[in-house]
Amino acid sequence: MKDKDCQADGWGRQSAVIDWLRLPMAIAVVYIHSFGAPEVDLARLHGDPWCLHSLYDFMRIALSNVAMGFAVPVFFMISGYLYFFKTGEWNARVYAAKLRKRFHSLALPYLLWIIIYVAWQEAWKLGGVLLHGKPLIGLWEYLLDNGGWRMLWDSRSWGANYLDVFGHPAPMTSPALAPLWFVRDLMVVVLFSPVLHWLVKRFRFAPVLFFGVCYVCRVFIPVHGFSATSFFFFSLGAYFSINGSHMVDVLRRWRHPAYVVAVLSLPILVWVNGRKGDGEAPQPQWVDFLYYVYVLSAVVSVVGIGSWLVGEKGAGSTVGWLAALSSCSSAIS
Repeated sequence: MKDKDCQADGWGRQSAVIDWLRLPMAIAVVYIHSFGAPEVDLARLHGDPWCLHSLYDFMRIALSNVAMGFAVPVFFMISGYLYFFKTGEWNARVYAAKLRKRFHSLALPYLLWIIIYVAWQEAWKLGGVLLHGKPLIGLWEYLLDNGGWRMLWDSRSWGANYLDVFGHPAPMTSPALAPLWFVRDLMVVVLFSPVLHWLVKRFRFAPVLFFGVCYVCRVFIPVHGFSATSFFFFSLGAYFSINGSHMVDVLRRWRHPAYVVAVLSLPILVWVNGRKGDGEAPQPQWVDFLYYVYVLSAVVSVVGIGSWLVGEKGAGSTVGWLAALSSCSSAIS
């Protein structure tokens, strides 16, 4: 009886931690897309690091370029865990039911937001036609210049200086509304969930490790929408769920070394500007490697912190209302 109670407590704590994490991770994603302008001049930054302008630049590098890099991986991991949670027998009927649910929770909002974004841009163009006499053809040219139908999938790219482990360019792509690359890649990995389920059931942690190596090396299927980030962290969450493990309890065992690694690597990455976006010079390989080490340690760290807040501090006051607000998010359920 005691074992059952402990197991129930474990699932309850895990559910509470996942609920609590949603809102902080969503806020972290907002910070990722709030880097601001102008581009940071690293030579000036390192030459005079203590002036107010440099301190401001260090802050935005930390919050947008480096520190919040764990947010999307955490979402992918939780998505993989919840996708297979208490699924039981896996078959075509279960897969079809999950696809129907994800069509409503992922595909429809994805298409709707992109259409709204494109319509908003076209409205500005139309305003120029009506108010300033600009040619009507500009409405059509906007669509052509931005990739036409590709605006729904991969019309934008960034990270021209990103290199894989072999030194080849490895930029990232997104639909017209760039932040939705996460939803696009999540839809792709969901489509291939039967393959992931079979791999994890047959080879246990080996496929997760394989995707992790691809993630660190930045080498994966060269098709837009297939990302090592999504497959690695989604399969990591799936591994815990398929094997009936308490994801939060397992990860929190590693929280103390994860805290140390995250705290030590973060200032180094901030100093070298982390992942430098579309800067002219490629990042040294050791910087990329350290970034991925930081992200992995930060993922474990935030789970550990969430577990501590929920388990040690209880669900009152701050923890309680954060969990309540987080429950408004359904993207990863």
